[in-house]
Amino acid sequence: MFSSAPERARPWWAWGCAALCLSSLIALGALSAVARASLEARRESARARVLALREAAALPRRPLWGEARDEENAALDYNGFQWVMSLPVGRSGRRYLEGWEERPPALPDDVEGVMVEIGLGGPFDLRALRGIEKQLWPAWREAPDPRLVRSYERFRPALRYLRKGVTRGRCDWQTPWEEGWQPKDPFSFYRAGAYLLAFEASRQPPREALETGFVILSVADDLDRQGTAMGSMFALVLRSIGYRSLVQTLSRRGLGPQDCRRVLDLLSRQTWRRPEELYELQRLAAEVEVLRLADRPLGLAPARIGPSPPRLELRPGLRLLAGIWVLQERELQRCLALVDEAEAIGREGPEGLQGFRRLETAKSQSQLLFLSPDLVDMSVAWEIQRVRVYSELTRAVAAAQRLRLAEGDFPREIEALGPILGRVPLDPMAPERTLGYRRDGSLLLIYSVGPNGEDEDGRGDDLLTITCRPQPE
Repeated sequence: MFSSAPERARPWWAWGCAALCLSSLIALGALSAVARASLEARRESARARVLALREAAALPRRPLWGEARDEENAALDYNGFQWVMSLPVGRSGRRYLEGWEERPPALPDDVEGVMVEIGLGGPFDLRALRGIEKQLWPAWREAPDPRLVRSYERFRPALRYLRKGVTRGRCDWQTPWEEGWQPKDPFSFYRAGAYLLAFEASRQPPREALETGFVILSVADDLDRQGTAMGSMFALVLRSIGYRSLVQTLSRRGLGPQDCRRVLDLLSRQTWRRPEELYELQRLAAEVEVLRLADRPLGLAPARIGPSPPRLELRPGLRLLAGIWVLQERELQRCLALVDEAEAIGREGPEGLQGFRRLETAKSQSQLLFLSPDLVDMSVAWEIQRVRVYSELTRAVAAAQRLRLAEGDFPREIEALGPILGRVPLDPMAPERTLGYRRDGSLLLIYSVGPNGEDEDGRGDDLLTITCRPQPE
């Protein structure tokens, strides 16, 4: 006789559940509408920023080294370099770098002849570069890896494209932003090319070697013009290689004061992106990638010159989730929060290096569903500062060698470099201090105090360059 009460209450529970479900659907719809409006606003903002980057890249430019020989687009030469380095498989001209198969890039007319000249054997083996950096800085201390020598001899014809590209009057990459984020793998070939050029410089007469170092720095400037975070990061890598090559060359016999002036002039004309600019490019890349995965491209015309970067393909389940506006906005917010934290740590200077390492761990645990963790490079500010140190060290070496050539010996104090450089060279790791400077017989040691900020006399974590007084033959 007690069963009638629950039976009478059951409709009220049903109504309560229905109301809860309805209110949840309304709330979810409202959240979805807010997320959609936010992403649409981001889409218009990203589109405007990409157009501004494209317009800047399309402008004529004066080459960093020398005068422009024509108004052709250097990006065409750089495409040829990547194409030849990626996978020569014979004389038929089939070259596949991942993501290029569907839409091959525009290529130089002579690319077939270069591929025939290189011959069979597969792509450039990036493993051949292992250990080369230790040999480049401060000098070639031992015989290079035989694999490096073989790779250099084989792929040397591809280097002509880098030499041609730096002399053009334009470098319009026409980056295919519609395809989303550009991974780092294709850029690795430019790093390989810079190392091969540095290796070549070690074998050339001094003045030719200087010009080869100029080519490395000029390619770096062109990579920076691409307008992508990945291009600018690899530009820093190339600059570091170029500075090391120049320092090595400046310590050789056969150069005069005018050669040192040329080095100083080139270094004074380099342009640098500020850390905040690179972090902003990372934010833009994250926004474009989320919009692409959600089938909301920017609505720009496809690139005419550049290749399509490899596409990130999601599993069917993730693909379904990527279409949900709320999850898209959540994913993007998580990624942008990582960039914001990295930028804040970067303002701390060298003291923030430990913070970058902690943030790298946090990035690996960030549980991003759609975006690649590699999209965010935490240590942008640190990399810029480190490469600026190498730039300042190279300027100091060029000035010291110029005084040695004019007066017969290196100056005893770093202050003597001030009249040549316009100021006494300061240490980017400790801006209130000058670079470390010490003579040791025929050697001159110039160094930065490094991340710990402590002068360890060129030891420990000090960032060091060594130049020497060339001995008579």
